[in-house]
Amino acid sequence: MNNRFKIYMGHLKFRLRYGILQRKNAKQDVPKEIRFEITKRCNLDCYFCFKKQNKTKELSLEKIKKIIDNIYKSKIKAIRFTGGEPFLRKNLKHITKYAKNKGLYVIINTNGALIEKNTEPLKHTDSILLSFHDIKRFEEIKDIIKKLEKNKIVVRLATILTKNNINNLEEFYKKSKNLKFNEWFFLRPIMNIKDKQLVNKKYMQKAVEKIIKNNLKFNMSCFIANSVPFCIFNNEEGMNSVASICIGGINDNGNSRLVIDPIGNIKTDYFSDIILGNALKDKIKNIWKRKKEQRGINSLPIKCKKCKFKNQCKGGITIWNTKGNIITKDPLLKDKV
Repeated sequence: MNNRFKIYMGHLKFRLRYGILQRKNAKQDVPKEIRFEITKRCNLDCYFCFKKQNKTKELSLEKIKKIIDNIYKSKIKAIRFTGGEPFLRKNLKHITKYAKNKGLYVIINTNGALIEKNTEPLKHTDSILLSFHDIKRFEEIKDIIKKLEKNKIVVRLATILTKNNINNLEEFYKKSKNLKFNEWFFLRPIMNIKDKQLVNKKYMQKAVEKIIKNNLKFNMSCFIANSVPFCIFNNEEGMNSVASICIGGINDNGNSRLVIDPIGNIKTDYFSDIILGNALKDKIKNIWKRKKEQRGINSLPIKCKKCKFKNQCKGGITIWNTKGNIITKDPLLKDKV
């Protein structure tokens, strides 16, 4: 079977399976997924990462199980274990097993470097999101994917659109075209403590144009999975090009998912300082209902509400922070609205 066809079928399988879960959740008016940060520790120190490593006390296995029970009782269908690096938790296998036994769709976000030393969690995992942020890691990523393939796990790749990666996108495509993954997407970088310099409009425009060009050249269907304001372009043709390869704001700002941090606090996004409640004592479904009026386009700037792309774009990422400073509109919109 042609490798491209295998990738397409794997992509389709994931989207159908995950899409069914999302439709079920839509009917029940609950988040499509919970992103659960089970540690702040990481074995890498990527310069672009928006998550500051620290010695935040981690929840015990029993408390994590209590939160998983909360997720299950809220009729949420999917849980994503993130960090930091989840594989640094020695009891990860017990965490994934407990979640899987509850019938949840289990996803792990990982850089993959520690998988070989700790394969037990894979037995109770449906999907791995593998960080592929550095082209120099290609051979390592290739070997990791081979190991995951043996476990029949859905493999998805994520690449941060740093300035360097945007400049070298074609090289990423060339090397990745024969990898056996199910899906590959890009992520707009989030500002962090070390480097507050965001990828600006010029670079985001460049990224959009290069993704479209290389998708056609290499017969691939990569996309941007987090929010980018479509009006980084000043004309409808440009905005249509963003719309063609960017999911939009559905995955951000608490529009379809919630985050639980390492001590159980519930937030809309990893980088938000606004705490909605705590999953050890508050019912997640009640938190979700209380935030209903703030999701979608209700809280967008007036000019955004008049835009034809508002339902997909959703105004970009509307809550950003660094060192506790909250900005309530996307930095790329600052001269637009």
